[in-house]
Amino acid sequence: MLRIHYPITDSQRCEAREAIAAGLAVRIGLVALYPDLDLDVIWGVDPYGEDTLAANETDAPAIESSIDWAEKLHEREHLAERSYDF
Repeated sequence: MLRIHYPITDSQRCEAREAIAAGLAVRIGLVALYPDLDLDVIWGVDPYGEDTLAANETDAPAIESSIDWAEKLHEREHLAERSYDF
């Protein structure tokens, strides 16, 4: 799993795109992205451990969209952030 601290830089974003395209899981801050190339989807796991469909494809626009989703989850403070030192 590729681990990236939030906020991510442009070079880290490029690394994340490449890793997801290769089928590797990526953690951006408190959020994890798990590509499933067989099902052609990208699963997202939020800071509370809830699974969601981050993107229903694995092409370049879907990968970018899933990274945007992960970043948007960091725009507000989660209870998990107040409870643990990440």
